[in-house]
Amino acid sequence: QERRYFQFFLNEVSPQLQTYDAFFWSHPPGLVLQESSTTSSVRHAIIAIGALAMSTQKSYCGTHRMDANPGFHREFALQQYQMAIQSLRHGILNPDEYEGIRTGVSCCLVLAFFDNFIGNGGFAMQHIRYAREVLANAKHNLPNTEHHNPQDDQLTNMLLRMDVQTLCALGIDEKRTYVNLERHTANFVLPTRFYDLEEAKAARNLMMCIGYNFYYRTACYSSTPKEAIPQEIIRERDDLVQQIHILHALLNELLLDIAPDFVCHPLSRPESLKLYLTTLLIRLTTSLGAPQTACDELLPHFEYLVAMSRETMEYEYAVDPGFSGKCSPPLFPLFLILKQATANTFLDGETFTFEVRTVAPLLLVATKCRDGLLRREAIHLLLYSHRREFMYDSRLAGEIGQWIMGLEE
Repeated sequence: QERRYFQFFLNEVSPQLQTYDAFFWSHPPGLVLQESSTTSSVRHAIIAIGALAMSTQKSYCGTHRMDANPGFHREFALQQYQMAIQSLRHGILNPDEYEGIRTGVSCCLVLAFFDNFIGNGGFAMQHIRYAREVLANAKHNLPNTEHHNPQDDQLTNMLLRMDVQTLCALGIDEKRTYVNLERHTANFVLPTRFYDLEEAKAARNLMMCIGYNFYYRTACYSSTPKEAIPQEIIRERDDLVQQIHILHALLNELLLDIAPDFVCHPLSRPESLKLYLTTLLIRLTTSLGAPQTACDELLPHFEYLVAMSRETMEYEYAVDPGFSGKCSPPLFPLFLILKQATANTFLDGETFTFEVRTVAPLLLVATKCRDGLLRREAIHLLLYSHRREFMYDSRLAGEIGQWIMGLEE
């Protein structure tokens, strides 16, 4: 039975996870599979993910329709998860040794993916926090060059990216510890124009890396009065915001020469290049004690986030067999349903994706945008269906947006 679920993970789940971290999930020779052959905690965690995935129905768009009923697959997944925790807790690996650190971080990341998959974001955050503390203490216990492996750098980057996603999805804990990152020093100069999408994607990815490096380094100032924040930090933030505005203008110019694509998934279309860059722009603009009025100039960006999220939801509902009785391609007019629906109207069922698609952008609109109509549409999209995307939960995000809006109004 374990072999069956392990193979299901390799065939069905691993390909979904390889987009961002092929070094970790690929078969062969991914790091997690290497660890699973020698470490029971990692192997049990992988089996747990495979068993949980088998309990779901996968749509054409890569979403998993969750089955909340306790069936055999789900029960087996929980048993394997418990065995992984016990094995990690009682393992003989020394956390002060190189192999112990690497294995412990790898196991924590796999367990975090399982907890996000099943809907336990708080437990996922604890796994990431433990891995972060192990990593933060590692450099004090180990020599810098003796055991260096390129995969370790990739593993560190993967953990830090998940840590940033935890910050964005679950907020900043006052007692939080951080990995002491150095400032990103890449020589990044924007061109006068882009000649193709690949060039634009490369610039976008580098800007995302620089921007979230800054966001992570300065999260410790989230509760600091603005006058107490070093001025060089404020200037660096303003320079990054200005660069993102310039990059947006270059992307808009490039998109004018590209024919629109209405066939593939909205997040695979050229115009989606700006999606995650726009969320970064809003996060930076509203950080470090910035006034709420700073969002007023971002209204076109908020409108873009809502439009992209709405289009993504329409597309996925149109091709998802679970909604075949409600709609069929071409896209059904979700925006008309939303206008006629009450605040408590939503579709039944719960879906999950390993990547962030709509909830993070809509949560930003629901909590930062000062246009009442647009804000309400974002909240309604969040509450319309129960979508979980990595650490984000649309129902929770929608209720948070409603609560904040109620206080402010």
